[in-house]
Amino acid sequence: MPLRRAPDIRAASAGPDDAVAALTAALALSVATGAGPVVLIRAAAEEHRRRSEVELTRAAQRLGVLVLLPTGLCLLPAFVLLTIAPLVIDLVLG
Repeated sequence: MPLRRAPDIRAASAGPDDAVAALTAALALSVATGAGPVVLIRAAAEEHRRRSEVELTRAAQRLGVLVLLPTGLCLLPAFVLLTIAPLVIDLVLG
């Protein structure tokens, strides 16, 4: 899975199609029940925001895991070669 930029993650998390579908469902429920659409639209918007926030949080957590592996693979060998190896060589020869 390639790393994506933050705007790309945000765009992929909760698209406008989801918002339009939620709005359509709220308006259809309003027409079917005769209830005022304002409360239903606000509830649909809040649900859409909540879902979007959850998906963004998951994407950020995955990004942390994906960044950790290459960082560890680069830094650990450098640490061993620059600190541990000279210490061991000094103790053995010293």
